[in-house]
Amino acid sequence: MQGAAERVTSGPDSELRDAAERLCRQFPGVPRDAVASLLGDSYRVVVEAAGAPEVGKAEELARLRLEIRTGRPALAEAALTAAD
Repeated sequence: MQGAAERVTSGPDSELRDAAERLCRQFPGVPRDAVASLLGDSYRVVVEAAGAPEVGKAEELARLRLEIRTGRPALAEAALTAAD
């Protein structure tokens, strides 16, 4: 049986994999499996509400949920790329 990380970060859907990677960089202290689980659940919620897969909206919802869970905003993507 696959864990949440394998379900989100493997397979043909590179958009979800990319979203999971971005979220992991924005929330470095959160375990990868927790990020993947929140993203997977957010994707399910968006698909049920919108009736169509929208990875961008799922990523936004997962980011908001992670901000609430961690009590801090996501690290800015621009700051992350400048640090690389």
